[in-house]
Amino acid sequence: MDRFVYIAGILARPGAIVPDGFAYRDIPDCLMGIGWIQGNTSHLEKGAHGKTEKIMKTNGYAPDYSAVGISMEYYSFEKYANIEEDGKNTFTFGYYLPCKKVE
Repeated sequence: MDRFVYIAGILARPGAIVPDGFAYRDIPDCLMGIGWIQGNTSHLEKGAHGKTEKIMKTNGYAPDYSAVGISMEYYSFEKYANIEEDGKNTFTFGYYLPCKKVE
């Protein structure tokens, strides 16, 4: 059965202890494409999957879910919000997709 599961969490080292009651997903070694999405609104997630796929294909890669069937939004403390006094704020987050080189 195909289903969509949304897990909010953190990236941790393999073997990290997961507290009781929390869900986790192991990500096997695989090639990951990362699309850095940037704009002047905090609502950048809309269309992130398609944007990342497009730039991936432009650079000779294609999504590959054979190793792991995931995609991820990544919001880092350092990159996500750049708040400026003049109001010209920028927001940046990463969108991860497993991929393969297209021959």
